[in-house]
Amino acid sequence: LTGAAVTAAILVAGFYFLVPHKSIYSLNRALTCVEGAVFATVGLSILSLGLLDLCRKRDAVSLLLWLWILGTFLFATFFNWSITARTILPLAPAVAILVLRSTQVGIPTFSFWRVVAGAILALLLTSADFREAQVVRKVSDIFRQRFATEEGTVWFQSHWGFQYYVQQWGAYPLNVAHSEIVSGDVMLVPANNTGVVPISSDRVFPIEELTFASFPLITTHVAATGAGFYSSVRGPLPWAMDYVPPGTYYMARFR
Repeated sequence: LTGAAVTAAILVAGFYFLVPHKSIYSLNRALTCVEGAVFATVGLSILSLGLLDLCRKRDAVSLLLWLWILGTFLFATFFNWSITARTILPLAPAVAILVLRSTQVGIPTFSFWRVVAGAILALLLTSADFREAQVVRKVSDIFRQRFATEEGTVWFQSHWGFQYYVQQWGAYPLNVAHSEIVSGDVMLVPANNTGVVPISSDRVFPIEELTFASFPLITTHVAATGAGFYSSVRGPLPWAMDYVPPGTYYMARFR
């Protein structure tokens, strides 16, 4: 525990000085560094556990597990365009096997409660993600009821789930270089998303805004928290525990 605490303290400084400071999580800089150091400590512990198992047992299984973990880590970190949960997920079976190989026969009581705590945390994260998906679907339905019968074109920015739902009822993705926008067209913009570009206020009528409460205190995706479960371009953390701002959506009609 002492070694882990010292490592985490060093990594806090590392996160502060080495991880790029992006405006998307500027409100949470200090907490992002602390949480990032904790996650980095866990990651280093996994790599160390695999190497220690290989040094102790020196058999084919240990070598396979070490190469499994190392290969997944290298691909997810250096060879994929973005660090995502999908690229790290293949680690799970190897890590589970390593943990079981490193424990004694039988599970002590304190380990049982660790499993319970982990399960509760996993359920909270799932609930937060589910809440975000519900909001996106609800917002799409609100926009559909209001704009699906528009004579002009309904454009939208962003991708992910919002794109999936609004395209089902006829909205078109904005192509900044090629989309031909005319007077009367509508633009839909989710603030908590990617690929969003600003629109000059003199081109549109007053912008309308919708807000929806987010799942409190924990998130995998919401901007300004540093959480980037689906892509590290959103932030350096897989998930974050902090104040989670409400989801905001904008509607604008072109003059």
